[in-house]
Amino acid sequence: MKKQWFHVVLSIIFVAVLGIMIHACSGGGGGGDSQPVIQLSGTVSSGTGTGGYTVAMSRSETLYAKALSYLKFASPAFAVSGDPTVDKVVAIPMNRGSLTSWSMEGAVTQDINSDGTFSLSLSTTSDWILMLIDSSATGTTSRFVGSVAVNTGTSDSLLGLPTTDAAIASLDLGTLSRPTTSSNDALSSGAVTAANFNMTADQLTAMAKSDDLFRNAMNVVNNYGNTALGNAATEWYTLRPDFSWVDSSMTLTSDFSNPNNMNYRGMSFQLDTNTTGVDINLICAGTMTVTLHPPQSVTFDNGTTYDYANPISSAGATCQLWNNGPAKETSGSDIYGCNAYEGKMSYSVMASLVSGSIPAGFWEWKEDGETKAAFEVGSVNPR
Repeated sequence: MKKQWFHVVLSIIFVAVLGIMIHACSGGGGGGDSQPVIQLSGTVSSGTGTGGYTVAMSRSETLYAKALSYLKFASPAFAVSGDPTVDKVVAIPMNRGSLTSWSMEGAVTQDINSDGTFSLSLSTTSDWILMLIDSSATGTTSRFVGSVAVNTGTSDSLLGLPTTDAAIASLDLGTLSRPTTSSNDALSSGAVTAANFNMTADQLTAMAKSDDLFRNAMNVVNNYGNTALGNAATEWYTLRPDFSWVDSSMTLTSDFSNPNNMNYRGMSFQLDTNTTGVDINLICAGTMTVTLHPPQSVTFDNGTTYDYANPISSAGATCQLWNNGPAKETSGSDIYGCNAYEGKMSYSVMASLVSGSIPAGFWEWKEDGETKAAFEVGSVNPR
């Protein structure tokens, strides 16, 4: 009897101490500097069949639940089987609309509480994009769960939060839920107004209509520090799809281009990385290749059809000095490479995808046959 009571008392002490630790360590993103901030809060929906999520408890909450279970108390529960699992909200800063992999270096990450609530402080010296992630996911492309779109009270929502123009000190996003059960993206129930960001209604609507390209956040998150692919925690890969149009009716005068005369010219790729695992000399010697694998068959304007088994490749490349050296660049292959950026490689695809739609699925980047990154391109297609 004494032994049982000793265990009960010890567990009560453990729960009490752990509760103090959780309270002391909780809180989100902020504090300590004098930069102006905006406080964001919200609740991740858990409604079954209504576009909810499963919130994975943090390690400290799991220990807390085990202690409660030992004492025969009910443990916290916030899970709906079959719904996407999330455990963190991530805010990535954007500078003048630029969203790249190195933007992750300034990201603010906040655990989602077991009841779905979260709160984080964001500097108003940057604009931000919010997303939900599953940080415990080990798959190549499964860490990113969905973007957070902010309700504007119209048919168009905001992916980018223009906090540099914020006229408010706090913003309650309300409940974040999936508009449809087939989507992993979230839409806030709380709506923003143009006045919240010192804008006119037309300006807010225009921004909401034009920020879908920020869906590239999926690729930013999945390819930053992806240890599942053997990359270090601070290593990143970024793929920039470049879409271009041309107005052949324009002359060398002061005429403005007419959108009605613009013809789609094609899409090409540029890939950058901060890794140093590829030696350009080995590419040029033919003893190492880098390849980009489309998810489905595509034909580029060079007349070549590529698919996953027949990828865009650096095979056959030769080297010459770049800008009189010592850096080098390649030529003679479907992928151009250059190591002029502090020894790090930058690549471009030497052809454009002009006709046909961009196939759904992930384009895989491989170095000597080993997958190092994967990018979903179709979601950022502006056509």
